[in-house]
Amino acid sequence: MPITKIGCRWRNGFQEFYSLDGSDVEVVDVMAPIKMFHDFNGPAVDNTNDFNVAAVNGGTATSVDGFMILLTGAADDDNVEVATDLVFQAQYGCVLEARLRSDDVLQQSYFVGFTDAITEGADLLPIDYSTGGALLTTASDAAGFFQCSDNGADIMCGSVIANTDSTPQDTGTDAVIAALHTYRVEIDTAGNAKYFFDGVYVGTDTLAVTTTDPLCAYVGNITRHGSANTVDVDYIRAWGGRQ
Repeated sequence: MPITKIGCRWRNGFQEFYSLDGSDVEVVDVMAPIKMFHDFNGPAVDNTNDFNVAAVNGGTATSVDGFMILLTGAADDDNVEVATDLVFQAQYGCVLEARLRSDDVLQQSYFVGFTDAITEGADLLPIDYSTGGALLTTASDAAGFFQCSDNGADIMCGSVIANTDSTPQDTGTDAVIAALHTYRVEIDTAGNAKYFFDGVYVGTDTLAVTTTDPLCAYVGNITRHGSANTVDVDYIRAWGGRQ
């Protein structure tokens, strides 16, 4: 359904524009000095077009019909990840919003949010949820959403600050194959992270990240069995202030 009524609001230190008619939960545009909007309807996704891309065992990130397709390799724990440069800092405020779906929620893990490295390395995510209820963090500072089939279908959110993990929060929604959801992380200038899932507030992590650490907008996907799978990203948008 097309958006027919647009409003504006002052939120997280920035003026942003959004739908008033309930046709969509996404932000339409935002007035911020640093912003990245990508709807994947143009050039290929690669290291010369907007993103840093890293993959294991032949994984790929491609633009197809308005989606970025993150396809893993075929071996257990193969991963593919995409990230912006490290251009965001919490001390100036930053927001990420992305809409995505997964094709195999029973056998994969993904993370979407802000993190302190453009790649976490082979078989890793910034924040994983594969250890029976506690976070498994590779990043020193990160905040976002995650789901891991090794620990059920729950879509969770949480953070890590200076290698100290938060208590994960449940969005109240289980992952369903091919279901599109909108993920939004707002980090204020004090480093507090607010999480919104499909436009609904989930919770806040107080002092979620180190305010002076450079951060990137990031999406990563790992297969949890001996077969390739995908996460499809409809759009990813991130914005923030600068010094």
